Order: sequence, then structure tokens, then C-alpha cells
Amino acid sequence: MSQKIQLLVVLMLAFALTGCATIASEKKYDIAFSSMKENVSFEIFDDEGTLIKKEKAPATITLDAGSGYFSKSEYTVKWTYADGKTKTTKLKSSIDGWYFGNLVCVWPIGMLIVDPITGAMWKLPETYNDTYAAVVDKIEKEDGKKQLSFVNINSIPAQYRDKLVPVM
Repeated sequence: MSQKIQLLVVLMLAFALTGCATIASEKKYDIAFSSMKENVSFEIFDDEGTLIKKEKAPATITLDAGSGYFSKSEYTVKWTYADGKTKTTKLKSSIDGWYFGNLVCVWPIGMLIVDPITGAMWKLPETYNDTYAAVVDKIEKEDGKKQLSFVNINSIPAQYRDKLVPVM
């Protein structure tokens, strides 16, 4: 075979053995953690409860989007406030749109093997904050009883708006 044909065969094999999300997306994401309050620290735990990182907000942390073959990552974030109160929130990865690029390219190897193994089929948000926890603080009184509070919907991050329940 000529060198051009050999090169073409090698390139075609390399392309066929990759996944769309692996090529176009990330496996690890830099996530900017922030808080509306001052002097807030946070701890990040993986899905097995192992402490990954302890920081003061704001901070940027790199996390894996996947945690094994066809397994998305799920992290627990424990926020600790200056007054000693704590809030726990969940940070979960979601399916990456680039994963479905394998359907367009007709790459079963990328869809069933490469992207699930590398974790590139999952994505994490660019930012994560405790705004939701701060809004819950406004709703709960010190005695633990619930009260009706009105907050601007723009003060609630988009990722939590789907958890809102209409009153009427």
C-alpha cells in the first residue's frame, strides 16, 4: 500500500475508535463555587462520601463528570456559614449533548464504549452556588417553623427553578 492509503486507513481507524463527546467535550470541569454570604467554606464529597476538597468561597474546583462506565458523578456539597450553620446540597452531572453526536456519526463504539468509559458523556455546570440554600434560610424561622416569604425569582439559580411549586 502506498503511504497515503496507509495514513488514510490509520486516520479512519483512529476516528472510528473515538466518541463524539470524547472529541468535542470534557471529562473534567472547572466549577466556580460561590456564596451570597461572606466567610462561607464548603466541603465536596464524592458519591462514596470521601472528602475531595475543602475550600472557602469563592473558589474554582476541578471535578470529574463521570464516575465509571455509564455512571455519572454525584457530589455532596456541605456549606458552612460564619454563624456555624450548615447546608448540604447535591451537585449532579447530566448527560452531555455531544454524546448524541455518536448517533449522527453512527459510531456505536463511541456511544457504547469510548464515551461511557472516559466519562465524556457527562457534563457538570460551570458555576455552583449556595443561593438556593440562602433562599431556604429566608423561608425558615429560627424556631424551625415555616413561614411565607416572597423572593425575586431572579435570586434563585436556574438549576433550582424546576423545584419550585406553584401556589395557585
